Amino acid sequence: MDHVNNKPRYHSFQRKRLAIRFVSSLLLTGYVVFIVLQLEHLQIWHWISIIIVSVVILLAGRGYCGFLCPVGSCLDFIHYICKKLHVKEIKRPEGFNRFIRGFRYFFCVFYFVLHFGIGIDPGWALVVLLIITTPVMVRFWCSICPIGTILGMLSRISVFQLQKNLEACVSCSACEKACPMQNDKVFKADKTGEIHSVSCIYCGLCVGKCPKEHTLSLKVAGREILSSGR
Repeated sequence: MDHVNNKPRYHSFQRKRLAIRFVSSLLLTGYVVFIVLQLEHLQIWHWISIIIVSVVILLAGRGYCGFLCPVGSCLDFIHYICKKLHVKEIKRPEGFNRFIRGFRYFFCVFYFVLHFGIGIDPGWALVVLLIITTPVMVRFWCSICPIGTILGMLSRISVFQLQKNLEACVSCSACEKACPMQNDKVFKADKTGEIHSVSCIYCGLCVGKCPKEHTLSLKVAGREILSSGR
């Protein structure tokens, strides 16, 4: 039996995260639609709300991707359905992942120049990319998402923190194998044990798979919300 099945706190955390994602996806989608419809008639309170939402997202960092993003929630739901239908998942080769980790910065600049500089909306091309990749690759879009890339670069100021106890780690690589973003930095933490990664979305899957108690912990604003082995 998979040892993760015997971790009530982990499953409680994931149920709460699922509820947060569902509610936040509905609220954020409705909010964005409302703001877009009001673009020509924005009042001061609209701008204040935009600033507040933007600050919350910036402070969340890529925790936004794991807890709040409507697109990420939809991608996970689609992948879940495909998994139930026994659609074979493709693991991205490490060489391809290394390429993606560099390419995402170019794509981020290209996307914003195309959208805001030239005025071309690449939306439909991105929809096609999502449809093709989502059934077989977990969170591939999130690996190159321009907003996710920017938030990832701000990971050091994020309220979300992933901490690793290097002395307790047995180097089993269970954390790396569990990561939907195929992020190797959770396995290769620096000497401080702090894991700062552009890719990490703080979903907690690595913490749930870690077999050693108190080796990996997920914190929000310094408060531990999940620890491995529990």
